[in-house]
Amino acid sequence: MPAVALRSIVNCMVTHASVAVLATSVMMAGIMSALRNRPGLCVYELAGVEELGAPGQPPPDLVLYDIAAINAAQVLACLATAPAVIGLDLHHSRAVTLIGEFFPLATVDDLAALCTTLGNEAHSALPAHPGP
Repeated sequence: MPAVALRSIVNCMVTHASVAVLATSVMMAGIMSALRNRPGLCVYELAGVEELGAPGQPPPDLVLYDIAAINAAQVLACLATAPAVIGLDLHHSRAVTLIGEFFPLATVDDLAALCTTLGNEAHSALPAHPGP
């Protein structure tokens, strides 16, 4: 993992919802760039599902992925690492959860608000880890 990405994760681990974006396309990379530096979010890029849970990388609170770009097994792999997983339906400008909830996304602000809300809910649902 590049030092810049690791530094970005460490700088915002405590007070922000960490969001991993599977940058499987130019659109997803653009979404990741638009979400970066948003209040309440710590956003970083993953090239693929296999990077989730890599040694030294804390699990994200939320994973964003393009529903047209990954398969069901990959979605389950995301869920094994992150407590919240959101698919983006780029053709219909909406987000979808694993239980079938749809959230219309008119702007990047809508997506940022959804990520902040669901990411913080997922983060607070995680069990506390005792110190070393």
